[in-house]
Amino acid sequence: MGFRDHGYYGYAFIGVRPLQIISLIVVVGMVSNFISEDSRAHISAPSQLVGTLVIACLALLWTLLSFTAYDDTHFPYVATSALDVLFMIPFIVIAAIFGGPLSSTTCSDYPTVSESSAHSFLGLPVGNGDILLVGGNQSTCNQIMAVWGFVISLCVLFALSAFAAGLLFLGKRRALAASETLLVGKSIESQIELAAAQGKDFVSDPGYPPYASTDLQKIGNVSDPQYPPFATPDRAVSQPSQ
Repeated sequence: MGFRDHGYYGYAFIGVRPLQIISLIVVVGMVSNFISEDSRAHISAPSQLVGTLVIACLALLWTLLSFTAYDDTHFPYVATSALDVLFMIPFIVIAAIFGGPLSSTTCSDYPTVSESSAHSFLGLPVGNGDILLVGGNQSTCNQIMAVWGFVISLCVLFALSAFAAGLLFLGKRRALAASETLLVGKSIESQIELAAAQGKDFVSDPGYPPYASTDLQKIGNVSDPQYPPFATPDRAVSQPSQ
């Protein structure tokens, strides 16, 4: 099935996925750089940064694998929507963790260039501890602010892709129901044509099994409220004369 067969929701999904991949690549690169700088400064990497890196790497792998999930040939729509929601939740948590200290941080308050980047740190108070980043200058502050912004954007993007995949699933289910109804209608038409070819008047009613005219003659003189009058859309079946 081609891409055009999936309509606007397919366009929405395929438009969001590249943005997610780009944002995740940026987050992975910048967080990896922070962890590397902390390692060279002989300080332990903050657990918040390590967790962000792990989640971002897993999300990047998923978005690359599910780039063509607008078509459920390889991944069902329900699974795609569920996994996108599953990745959205930790990014919301990460955004909340970084948002606490960063929302009250002004990067212009830091020096443009620190005197000694190896011995200057940017500390972000989180809970009972601090997130220490090597380089207490505006550049480091702007980078961690950028990471926070990309994490927030990932929350929105994963919500959009999950919503689009869910709508694609509902659209497919409606299309299947419509096709089944069409097949039933064609089956009834073929039975009517077959009965006509055999010289019989074929009656089809959704609530009752098909009856031929010979069957109606047997019950034509019987007045029973259980049997309503029978008629086809194009001809009425007349009762035999008394």
